[in-house]
Amino acid sequence: ASTQVYNDWNDGFFAGHLERFVRCGLLPVRNFAHTVAEMERLAKKGFTAAWMPSNIPGGGPFYNSEAWDPVFDAAQRLGIVLTLHTATGRPDLRPESGPGGAIINYTDQMRDAIHSIMYMVAGGTLDRFPGAKVMVVESGASWLAGLAERMDEAADGHDIFVQPKLSIKPSEIIKRQVYASFQYDRACIMSRSVTGHTGLVWGSDYPHHEGTFPNSREVVARLFDGIDISEEEKADIVGLNGARLFRLPHPALAQAA
Repeated sequence: ASTQVYNDWNDGFFAGHLERFVRCGLLPVRNFAHTVAEMERLAKKGFTAAWMPSNIPGGGPFYNSEAWDPVFDAAQRLGIVLTLHTATGRPDLRPESGPGGAIINYTDQMRDAIHSIMYMVAGGTLDRFPGAKVMVVESGASWLAGLAERMDEAADGHDIFVQPKLSIKPSEIIKRQVYASFQYDRACIMSRSVTGHTGLVWGSDYPHHEGTFPNSREVVARLFDGIDISEEEKADIVGLNGARLFRLPHPALAQAA
């Protein structure tokens, strides 16, 4: 009931501005029948995104469990992108209070995205629902290539132990279905030969401390310095990938169509 209240407010607040804003609904995740029912309700309102926790609260099943299958099936069927924000579901956002804590705590939250995507891919969840899309937010994106290659290595080298057997390589599942937003970490652009570039989504993360405001234009201007990349890929990364993913009516996409 509380998620419905928030989602209805969200819907009303952004009404009339849907050419610029993506409504992201909250999902209840303690009862998956309720999760799917709310996704159905959101889809009828035209939502293209819904939020799930990066860390599973209350000892619930991890993202490698088939218990999640109805949710990922609904995401695939309804065209709703499942979004996971860093640190959500954590019992303590700032566990390190000693020297370096400010850097350690924020940097460590990157592991939330790594953990979630690793479980979804290795457990076969995304493989079973190839049309489901997952977006991890405020976790950076430069870890994505390392995770993809490490999982490929494990899937090949430990093949006799791997269950379930995936239909394609982990890196190919990531390239097909996983999206990651980033602000400053240029290494994800440099390693796009592993991940592809269509899953990379630049964002200003306004108005957080770690966001790029009020220097976003300067950050974007330097983002691709020294990197061999086409203008088309640049345009995709700084805006069009996200517009396609969330089906925003961007003029450039209309022209391409």
